[in-house]
Amino acid sequence: MDGKNLRARGYTLIELIFVVIVVMLVAVIVIPRMGLPFTVKMKVYTASKKLVSTLRYTRRLAITNNENYRLQVTASTNEYEIYDSGDGQVGNTETIDSTITVSGDKDFIFEAFGNASAASDTDISLSADGNQYDITVTVATGRVELAEA
Repeated sequence: MDGKNLRARGYTLIELIFVVIVVMLVAVIVIPRMGLPFTVKMKVYTASKKLVSTLRYTRRLAITNNENYRLQVTASTNEYEIYDSGDGQVGNTETIDSTITVSGDKDFIFEAFGNASAASDTDISLSADGNQYDITVTVATGRVELAEA
């Protein structure tokens, strides 16, 4: 028999790696655009975690700079921003994805000791397609908590 006919036919490792990379790229592009339930839930969860982080940052600013800081959430535009005691905006305006519903206009005010002001709002909810996360601020301590509803 001829030695050339006995060679096994197959794919090289490089060809297999290339195919896996192409499939992964297609998955990364297509899955988030499909609007599957788990992607919607992750979108709401991520927006909620980002808002919690910004609330905690606002509290730290109040403690560090020894003055009141306010995080203002505007539900109609799905935006929020931080203001110092002189109503000067601190940082950029952040936008929440338009597919997520915010429970209402809220003002979270943190005082110099880190506690929330008595005039401050204490809760807010973000939701989309039946997925809801509630954010609560404890007035006495300024502690920010996130819970799935």
